[in-house]
Amino acid sequence: RSAEAEELIRSIPAGQRDKLGAEYLDLCETLENSAEKCHFLSWREYLRETEPLYELKKDICKRSMGTAFWRKYEFLEVCGKGPAGSVLLGRERYSGRKVAIKQFDDKFTADPVFIRRLQGLLRTFRSFSTPYIVPVYEDCWHNNRFFYAMEYMEGGSLAELVKLRAPLPLKEVFSIALQVCSALDYLYIRSRAMSHGALKPENILLSADGRVKVSGFDILWVMEGTKVFTADILKKYRQFTGTFLYAAPERFDSRGFWSGRVKNRGRGDSLEAAVQGVDHRADLYSLGVILFELLTGVLPFKEYSLRGVIRFHRSFKAWPSPRVFNPTLPVDLEEIILRLLCRNPSDRYATPAELGEAIKKAKLL
Repeated sequence: RSAEAEELIRSIPAGQRDKLGAEYLDLCETLENSAEKCHFLSWREYLRETEPLYELKKDICKRSMGTAFWRKYEFLEVCGKGPAGSVLLGRERYSGRKVAIKQFDDKFTADPVFIRRLQGLLRTFRSFSTPYIVPVYEDCWHNNRFFYAMEYMEGGSLAELVKLRAPLPLKEVFSIALQVCSALDYLYIRSRAMSHGALKPENILLSADGRVKVSGFDILWVMEGTKVFTADILKKYRQFTGTFLYAAPERFDSRGFWSGRVKNRGRGDSLEAAVQGVDHRADLYSLGVILFELLTGVLPFKEYSLRGVIRFHRSFKAWPSPRVFNPTLPVDLEEIILRLLCRNPSDRYATPAELGEAIKKAKLL
């Protein structure tokens, strides 16, 4: 009864077809496969004209577990809420292993191009083999909702630790710093074109025994395809203030208030820096802000807001020394943090490995 099914689909407004979910795509594919046998060649042409992203949506479904995802995992409770969605606590039905499940809000998953970029990024993360990055498992795109499962870290995030105990002891801070350096160095060595892009305390997770693993990624880059924040992006994604607080100056584009490409010129610039104005050294800046907060309990901004960050970077003021807030800090430690926070990326450490060596030579552990 292909003719009746085709007539039914034609009667549905194109803007409402996404609400039908994966079953709609399955029906379209069935009709497409039967087109030659039933001589409905016009259906294939009609589909290409009215559904320009049909092929992409169909391929996204094939690359996702779909409903099988929830046959493997069961939902237990909501762990938290972030700017892009919610984090759920789940459990693998067969083994009983707990997992964290990231659920993206509908407003982010309406664009199939975003889903395709996200699937590609998660596929890259699944290929990683390092104890310093949270493992990513299966992903699921079904009925316009997107989820992916990853290892559950029982120790919570570094942001929770800051609220409870900052400023932290020196040994603990630099143990965390060295493990984060190892994660960033793995990204740097594996692919020089890859940086984390969203390093902040919420994306540094702790295991029950205190081990540190880096999670998350630059969701704004996945959505917008750029590593610099234009004025439009800043206005559109104000809920990402937590990311902007730890972002390097070169990430703010000249159309906003800062010219990353000009300031990023110097020795050792990578191809990524030449094209985007941003490379892995932006992650080192973010790590410097995190270390500042861990050791002092505060950020250098008067306002913990997007407006406060913009005003600070516009002023070209030097970062205050962390010893102003914590006079017990060693001079070697002060030099490491202030070098990480240099406005010019060329004045920072060249690689995460170089930073790790500086920490070890400071004999703070």
